[in-house]
Amino acid sequence: SYAARARQLAPQDPTARDVFSLVRAALRPELASSGNYAHDSDENAFVAHDASFTTSLGADLRATLHAGWRRATAPFAPTGLSYGGGGYAIAPLGHGAVLRAGLGARRLEPEGGTIRTLLTAQAGIGIRPARYASVSVGYSRAPFDETAALIASGYGVDGVDLSFDVAPRAGIS
Repeated sequence: SYAARARQLAPQDPTARDVFSLVRAALRPELASSGNYAHDSDENAFVAHDASFTTSLGADLRATLHAGWRRATAPFAPTGLSYGGGGYAIAPLGHGAVLRAGLGARRLEPEGGTIRTLLTAQAGIGIRPARYASVSVGYSRAPFDETAALIASGYGVDGVDLSFDVAPRAGIS
């Protein structure tokens, strides 16, 4: 890599050492965990926990495994449970393009209702057409499991996202 070569040519250069350290930090494995609790004015509530593990699978491939659990309650409805997992990978395609693809499953267990397992999916492509600009388009499918009533309904949500990012050069504000 450029950072390793710069460090090799100038081992005492603080900028080369800093860039090399940043690149190594970005590529090392990462374990993440988060918990959430929320309630609304209709007295719906949920508690959730999500975890993920991300690592490099070679020089050009980055992969993430993720899992999550949610328990939702409502004052006049049965509780609902939602849990599942999956994974996705990110790989460069060349010429500033990156591909993201993943699959998983989410099980919906409403108290006293029909238990369903829904396929989850995500796919996307990002392109960097210029040094300070990028555009990406993505698709995702996931269950709509925010409340006990929604878990019982078994709704799946398909989403499409189109994003543009522009970062002006230094000196432009």
